[in-house]
Amino acid sequence: MFYFGSITLWYVMFGTVLATISASCVGTLTLLQKKPLAGDAIAHALLPGLCIGFMLAGEKLLLPLLIGAFITGFLAFWLIDIIPEQSKVKEDSATALVLSLFFGIGLLGLTYLQRGGNAKQVGLSQFLFGNAASLQAEDVRVFSCLAAVLLAILFIFFRGLKLLIFDRSFAITIGYPVRWLDMLLRVMVVVAVVVGIQSIGLVLMTAMLITPATAARFWTDRLLSMLAIAALFATLSSVGGTVWSYQVTRLPTGPCIVLTMAAIAFFSFLVAPKRGVLARMWEQSQYRKKVLQENVLKLFVKLEKKDGAACKILSLETLLAHFHLPKRKMMGFLARLSREGFLKRVKGQGWALTNKGRKEGEEIERLHLLWEAYMMHYLHIEADHVHEDAESMEHLLTPTLRKELEVLIKSTQRDGRLSG
Repeated sequence: MFYFGSITLWYVMFGTVLATISASCVGTLTLLQKKPLAGDAIAHALLPGLCIGFMLAGEKLLLPLLIGAFITGFLAFWLIDIIPEQSKVKEDSATALVLSLFFGIGLLGLTYLQRGGNAKQVGLSQFLFGNAASLQAEDVRVFSCLAAVLLAILFIFFRGLKLLIFDRSFAITIGYPVRWLDMLLRVMVVVAVVVGIQSIGLVLMTAMLITPATAARFWTDRLLSMLAIAALFATLSSVGGTVWSYQVTRLPTGPCIVLTMAAIAFFSFLVAPKRGVLARMWEQSQYRKKVLQENVLKLFVKLEKKDGAACKILSLETLLAHFHLPKRKMMGFLARLSREGFLKRVKGQGWALTNKGRKEGEEIERLHLLWEAYMMHYLHIEADHVHEDAESMEHLLTPTLRKELEVLIKSTQRDGRLSG
């Protein structure tokens, strides 16, 4: 059993944290650039480079392995970009082609080495799924340097990379070397995957490129915040996955880290404000209640005008016939409108508007007519086709948009372009 005083555990934890933080930051950039699958292709493309590095060195020396992996990874990224430019093959197809080609070559090379009789190749296949327990002090130092260089490049070129992702045309206009920035981002992706190949593995590094960035995207709209949140999630998953692996179950560290990160992403998917499933369900529920309230109040106002009644009383049966809701739900809804001062109950007869409810209902009806006028005179939609669209839009008009429509229609009326 490993304890927190174990130097091996600290090597593993430090190495995995470095790998996941660097991968999460670079993965955030590729996700926002809408190239999330490029990391998957790069990760699989490192395998031939590892085999070539081993063949050249004759043994499992870390530096030759990393150099070989970097070269084939960068070549794969270059092919993903050049194939769509020089042919009719789309980018996603090019990514799949490069991934399968390089990974196939890598597996072929790995099989050749395993059957070649060189005993020093034992353990080379562990780079596929990672073996964090094999991390030594020298390995951690090498990966620390690579991760530090990667984060330093991200900090130094942050403004240029931000423009490259969000407004490439503007970056070209103001003189940024876009092609060089593209190449720099490719190098960063390859290095980020290389940093994690020993601790997490080629196959699983794809998850650490994309999953922290995807989870962070649920929580923020700002790039800096997204980078920070992705790095935080990566750190939590690395520490949690390492402890889970070594202290509890003795499972492989890489899969434990990925599963922990997946749990964080699922949590974000559920509970994140604004973008989370629960938050959206709440917003939709509140919007449906708002629409129903406005439609009920508008119905009262419409029927009062139609019948010339000063205070129209509607029975529960009449309201149910108009809105097709379960009786219990309608009763609860009417009781809420009564508590909020929009309706009052007339004993033995039904429900009637209060002054507050009448004012609200008249405002909704005015918005409906305002939107109908806009669609007829500016969108040139026939009068008998505007009602249903106006029924939807009247609930969405913000105060600012409402004022703009009023000014626009009044201006048109003054110019004599409208008859009403």
